Amino acid sequence: MASPLIKISIAATVLLAILFQIYLKEAVWLGFGINRTLQPLSEFPYRCRKIVHHQLEACEDMYLSHSTRQLFLACSDPIARKQWQPNVGYRNISGRSQRDAMVAVDIDKPIDNGFTFRVLKTPDFEGTAGDGLINLAGFSGIEQKNGDIDLFLVNLQPSIDADGNLADQHVHGGNATIEHFVTGPRATKMKHVRTYAHHGITTPNRVAALSDKSFYISNDHGSHKIGWRHHLSMILGFSDVTFCDTQNCRPVASNLQLPNGLAIRDNILYLPDSITGRLYIYRILPNKDLEKLDEVNLGYGVDNASIDENGDIWIAAFPIGVEIFKAYDDPYNAHPPSAVLRVRKIEGEYVVEKMLEDAEGEVLPAATTVVHDAKTGRLFLSISTQFHSTYVQPLPIIPIADSFDSTEMTIILLLPPLTSNTR
Repeated sequence: MASPLIKISIAATVLLAILFQIYLKEAVWLGFGINRTLQPLSEFPYRCRKIVHHQLEACEDMYLSHSTRQLFLACSDPIARKQWQPNVGYRNISGRSQRDAMVAVDIDKPIDNGFTFRVLKTPDFEGTAGDGLINLAGFSGIEQKNGDIDLFLVNLQPSIDADGNLADQHVHGGNATIEHFVTGPRATKMKHVRTYAHHGITTPNRVAALSDKSFYISNDHGSHKIGWRHHLSMILGFSDVTFCDTQNCRPVASNLQLPNGLAIRDNILYLPDSITGRLYIYRILPNKDLEKLDEVNLGYGVDNASIDENGDIWIAAFPIGVEIFKAYDDPYNAHPPSAVLRVRKIEGEYVVEKMLEDAEGEVLPAATTVVHDAKTGRLFLSISTQFHSTYVQPLPIIPIADSFDSTEMTIILLLPPLTSNTR
C-alpha cells in the first residue's frame, strides 16, 4: 500500500502538471523559444547600416506622423532602465533617468550620419514635484485637421507624499500618469495640455489615443503596483485594458496576462499579449466598451504593435523572450534575438508573416517597436534597453556613413527582400 507521503507527492505532481498546462505552458514555450528554429539575419537579403547618437538611446516606442513625415521617439537612458521601471519591479528612485525626452526625426531628410532630428522641449511641464522630469514608456499620437499632433505619453513617475516629497516606492509603487502634449510640423517643442491621473491608470504599458480627449491603456500588471498580485498578474490574468476620457477611467477588457503595445485603426483595437503570444482584436463600441472579434496566434512573445497606411499590423517579437533581461543587465553588450512580424487580413483571414529575424541579435537586439512607412517601404525599429534604433529601407539604398562612435545611439538600415523569405 502506498504511503501517505507518496500519495501526497503524486497528488502534488498532478496538481502542478495541471497548473502548468493552464497557466504556464505558453509562457514557458515562448519565453525559452522551445522547438523554435531561429533564422540569422544573413538568411534574409538585407543590408544593415547604423546611425548613432546619444540623444536617441533606449527608445521604447515610436509614432509616425504621416502628414508631417516626422517619426516621434520616446527615448531614455539605457543604464537607468534597470533602476527605474516600476511596472517590472525596478524601483530604485535614485537611479531614475534624468534625460528622458521625445525626439522628432525628419525621415525624408537624410544627412551624412542619419537623419535630421530635434529633441523636443517641454517648457511648461512641471514633472514630479516641480523637477520637470518625465519617465517615458509607450505612447501614441493622433493627427488633427488643423495640423496639430496630439501626443499621449505614459509617464512612469514616482509617488510622492502629501508634502511633495518622494515616498517609499517599494511600499507605494510608482504613480503613473498619462501626459497629453500638442505639437505640430517641424516640431521643436511640445505644449503640455493635461495630466491624466486616476486610480485606473496603475501599470500602463502603452496608451492608444482615440481622440484628443480619450484613449485606451494596457495595464500590464492590472491594478496591482506591488505585492504578490503584481508579481503573479501575468500568470493569473490580473491585467486589463482601461478606457479613459476627461471624466473617468474604467476597465473594458479584463483577465489578461501581459497586455502590451495596443494600437487603434478604423475603430478596431489591436492588443498584443506578451505571455500568450496572441493578438487580440476588438471592436470599439459606441459607449467605448470593447467587443472581442478575433484572436491570432503569433507564435512569439511580442511587444508593441503599429499599423501602417495599408492597414497592415507590424509587431516587434522576441524569439526567446527571457533573453531581453540580458539587455537590461548589460545594454551595451547584450544581443538578444529579435523578429519582425506582419499581420494582415487576406480573404477574411488574418495571416501572420515573419518579415525579418536576427537570431544572434547582431543588428536588431531586442527591438521593442517596428514602424512601417508605406510611402517608402522603410521599416524603423527602436530598442528600449540599448543604445540604438534601426531603420530598414528598400532598394535603392540611400548612402549612409558606416563609421560612428559605438557608444552613442544607433539606427540600423536594412534592405528588404525582393521576394518573401519566411519560415
